[in-house]
Amino acid sequence: MVQVNGKLRGKVTVPAGATDDAVKEAALADEKVKEHTAGKEIKKVVIVPKKLVNVVVT
Repeated sequence: MVQVNGKLRGKVTVPAGATDDAVKEAALADEKVKEHTAGKEIKKVVIVPKKLVNVVVT
């Protein structure tokens, strides 16, 4: 699950042993996430292993 500012925006599938960097890259590469982060500053990326990624933007 990938959220932008706490709202579900997409889903990505990564291997179970993927690093946080790999998970972050996959989440930010998702088309719907790109739409909601375009032109905005990414403040923080919160990763809950094997559950979700939350991208905080302003």
